Amino acid sequence: MNSQNRTRALPSRLRRRAVALALPLVALAVGACLYHARATYTQDAGARQFTGQWLVEFRTGDDKVSLTLNYHYKRINRDAAGEWDGYSNTTRSVPAGDLQGLTRAQAMSSTGGQVSFRIVRDAGTLNCEGWFREGNGSGHFTFAPSASFASELQRRGMGAPTAQQQFEMTMADASLASLDELRAQGYEQPTLDEFVRTATHGVSLEYLRGLKSAGYKLSSVEQLIRMRDHGVTLAFINELNPLGYARLDA
Repeated sequence: MNSQNRTRALPSRLRRRAVALALPLVALAVGACLYHARATYTQDAGARQFTGQWLVEFRTGDDKVSLTLNYHYKRINRDAAGEWDGYSNTTRSVPAGDLQGLTRAQAMSSTGGQVSFRIVRDAGTLNCEGWFREGNGSGHFTFAPSASFASELQRRGMGAPTAQQQFEMTMADASLASLDELRAQGYEQPTLDEFVRTATHGVSLEYLRGLKSAGYKLSSVEQLIRMRDHGVTLAFINELNPLGYARLDA
């Protein structure tokens, strides 16, 4: 090959070498983009998809049932490497009618059978599937948030709840009626975080109305939460009254 041919061939070889070097870099860049997309999807899906288990016990002659809800979830921390686990287990008595789509005949079947029903609350719905026999049932649920509930919180100036907050409020049966009761009793409107905490710490509509009936008016929502956390239940107050400890200072 003469010098002229070598001169013409050199750029061609350089171009091929440049392409060969660039391809791995392009592949790395594309891979990084795909990885970021997967990570974002995983984070978003992990934050919004909630499932769990339910247990229900029907009692003979009682219009209420024992409902246990538990769930375990894993979420990725957006601000730091790693992830954390959460677990919740709650048991309460609820009207049998709260299990929408489930009949007593299905629950009390001696042979057993598959069932599906819904637990509808202000913040969202738990869609349940499972098995019942002789009054005892168990299965799994999936969570569907209520768009109207989120919109109502925003309309009241509290902001938009996250999927996690809305799920926690559904599990704790947070209600708009509780917000209305707080306002009616003269409390300042809670922040979104405070509202979540009132529900998850047991400051329910029943608790608010019970305190009012017992003559208690606290200075803040935070004090309501602290009072409930320290064991001042309505039952505790009612047990004190016959002993002469009525209308105590909060």
